Amino acid sequence: MDTSKKGNSKQPFFKIVQRVIAWIMGIFYGSGLLYIFFFARRRWGPPPKERINLDLFKEKFLFWHAGAIHTKPEAVEFYKDLFGNVLLFIPLPFFLLYFFGMKSYSRLLLVSFITSLAVETTQFIFRIGVADIDDLFLNTIGALTGLLILHTLFPVGSRQYRLTDNWQTADEL
Repeated sequence: MDTSKKGNSKQPFFKIVQRVIAWIMGIFYGSGLLYIFFFARRRWGPPPKERINLDLFKEKFLFWHAGAIHTKPEAVEFYKDLFGNVLLFIPLPFFLLYFFGMKSYSRLLLVSFITSLAVETTQFIFRIGVADIDDLFLNTIGALTGLLILHTLFPVGSRQYRLTDNWQTADEL
């Protein structure tokens, strides 16, 4: 009997530590996104000629065909922009699932898309960088990648983080 009491007393402490770590990670992730999207030093340079780009991958294809990709500084910026937008949104479905209890694939992807759209709209309104359709697309690809990782880590039979394909919230399951 004494061993079962010890196991029960440690579980609440473990849950508290788990929640504290999750909140710290969430604060760092959210703060990092805010900094990168709105306050990074590169955002406050001279204003670009165009404030909005609605042609999917037009600038990236032009950059690629111009041969600028072969020079080191431009190549770093090209790949940082291309892969950075994807990598930034991979963790978003994890945080939406953990903090808001969203368990619907459709809802997780939609909220990720709307978050990216809100970022691009804010950048356009406040003249911070360029509102770019490429970023919206790549951020959504990142969220989709995060969903695939979630699906792999927590299969459909997993009770705690069971994902569904409908619009139910965690409370409705």
